[in-house]
Amino acid sequence: MEHLMEIMTTGTETFCIVLLLNTFFERKYTSYRFFFPLSAAFLFYLWLPLNTILATSFVTKLFISILIWLVFSQIFYTGALPFHLFLLCSFFIILSGLDYFTLLGISYIFSFSFSDALSNSALYILGAFVSRTLLLLFSIIIYRLFKAKTSMILSSSTWIALLLFPVFSILLFGVTIEIAMAQNKISFNLILSGIGLLLFNISLFLLLGKLEYSTNLQQKNIALQHEIDQNMKSTNALQAIFNEQRALTHDFNNHITTLYMLLKAEHYEKATEYVKVLSQNLPENTRVVSTNHPILDTILNQKYTQAKLQNTSMRFTVNDLSSFPMKDEDVVTLLGNLLDNALEACRKLPDSSYINVKILKKEGDFLLSVENSSLPVKISENNYVPTDKAEPHLHGFGLQNIAHIMQKYGYEYTLFYHDARFHFVSILS
Repeated sequence: MEHLMEIMTTGTETFCIVLLLNTFFERKYTSYRFFFPLSAAFLFYLWLPLNTILATSFVTKLFISILIWLVFSQIFYTGALPFHLFLLCSFFIILSGLDYFTLLGISYIFSFSFSDALSNSALYILGAFVSRTLLLLFSIIIYRLFKAKTSMILSSSTWIALLLFPVFSILLFGVTIEIAMAQNKISFNLILSGIGLLLFNISLFLLLGKLEYSTNLQQKNIALQHEIDQNMKSTNALQAIFNEQRALTHDFNNHITTLYMLLKAEHYEKATEYVKVLSQNLPENTRVVSTNHPILDTILNQKYTQAKLQNTSMRFTVNDLSSFPMKDEDVVTLLGNLLDNALEACRKLPDSSYINVKILKKEGDFLLSVENSSLPVKISENNYVPTDKAEPHLHGFGLQNIAHIMQKYGYEYTLFYHDARFHFVSILS
């Protein structure tokens, strides 16, 4: 009976842990590649309470359990280590609190000593049933509260600071259990302090929602500012081209007038000499690509100039894109971020680098492809590429803006890394 109860309680715990991990992180593997290791972790975790060597104390058992599931979560789920550790520590302190203080409460109600309650099968089963039911309800509530929201991206220092609370709570719980066992009697103050500690950790867990809201708001503000900066760059580029064109038009009129007067006066040699001088002073043509789409032309030529300045080769394959299916401001955001990311990746390379841009209209659809030299990049299943910059929660908005534009129009896209090259590919239809 005892072993059967252990299997049932551990099975419930395992289900709740997996539900918690699925709430906040994405699985790296699916089907049998995920569930076989899950079964192995479950069996090993089940073995712990039955082993008298490892389970010598409450705190030891708890930290070993956390370690097992931490290794499991790091291998089979995305996400930062401090976040994994915080969630697992919080989960196990809540689990332990529900276990022990449910049993303390039942012992207090039925006037049993703590040791008698542990040895009484009926009370033990009742306590386990109540605590696992509460744990399951708590896990489902957390799943409903957080699953539909964007995963939080906080700095490692923030997670480490948050981690202090569940870690110290584990130690305090251990002391509380030792006191209960030593006194062998149930104290109302002991129950009250334990419940307070448990509620504190649950409240801290639920406060993740507030942290998530604040973090997402900060991210949206930074992403919006990033998009505004992109639009300002393109606007300034358009203004510069317009001013340059006005200056060229003004000079062209003056030159034509001068040539006309020289030819009218039959100063042919002077006119020929004047044309030679003009041809030597013509500005270098920086327009290397033409798509019949003014905004696309501006962005592509502007990024070509930037690539040239950093010794990156940029090549284009385009055709008539006059009917490109996006609003101008969205074209600026999409192409600007794609090419900025490509340029940044090329700057990190010690050797030569290149960017290939392909935008082609074929039978009513548009192929959009950007390929660039790159250091190795990890890409998750949801096209998320973690940034390698300091303060990651303040970076990585280029891809977020790209994803936002693609989602706005309902376009699918693919990111992949192969043979030292990073690829973005999409069919716009």
